[in-house]
Amino acid sequence: MKTSYAATARAQNSDVLQAVDDSEMTYAALARGLRVVVLDDDQVFLKVVERYARQLGVNVTTTATVTALAEALTNQDYDAIVIDYYLDNDTGNDVADSLFGVPIVLTSRKSDWTKGQPELSPRISAFVHKKYGAKIVLQKAVDLAIRSKLGAA
Repeated sequence: MKTSYAATARAQNSDVLQAVDDSEMTYAALARGLRVVVLDDDQVFLKVVERYARQLGVNVTTTATVTALAEALTNQDYDAIVIDYYLDNDTGNDVADSLFGVPIVLTSRKSDWTKGQPELSPRISAFVHKKYGAKIVLQKAVDLAIRSKLGAA
């Protein structure tokens, strides 16, 4: 008996969906326990990120200096990094050049941040403008971390 491709695809998708349901692989379950470090000199932004991280069940470490970021990365492994573009003595682009192995989200509040700037580091996985809010910036980092853990990044 011939099985149509469409019927096979539906059956396979059904099996996948059932496996996802059985293992509780929901966004919340996948995000829970992820570790994200955020480098930004805006203390208000860092506080808002911490609030959303608690809601998602994500462990977040906030840092205001490159030195603090380096110390955090020395003491702990992280699943994603968020870096503000404009820092006191560096750019997030320069900092990203020295980081390996995890997704990096670059963010900025300034609308003209690309004017006259060098190309983005190839280490940067995504850019999210701060106008979309801390929640969206954090969610992008979590999304990239999940994809990386699942081998889809």
